[in-house]
Amino acid sequence: MTPTLEQLEQRLNALEERMGERTGFDAGQDRDLRSMASALSSQNHVLEALAISELQHTESLAALKREMRELRGETRQIVGMLIARDERR
Repeated sequence: MTPTLEQLEQRLNALEERMGERTGFDAGQDRDLRSMASALSSQNHVLEALAISELQHTESLAALKREMRELRGETRQIVGMLIARDERR
């Protein structure tokens, strides 16, 4: 049985409608993917900044530890000198 012209038009309209929906769906997926890529890029920048900050803080802490060791040594030297002075009296 051969479809009528009206049936063919209905099928064509239905197909066009489905294709229009699909095009809108694809466009939505493209927007979502661009948004996700942008968010991922932003997160990568934040992680890079955190890595730099962590390195700077680690260097600062290492410098503070060195200074504390130096001060501890100087304090021990001063205490030793005071004890020696008191023993001489």
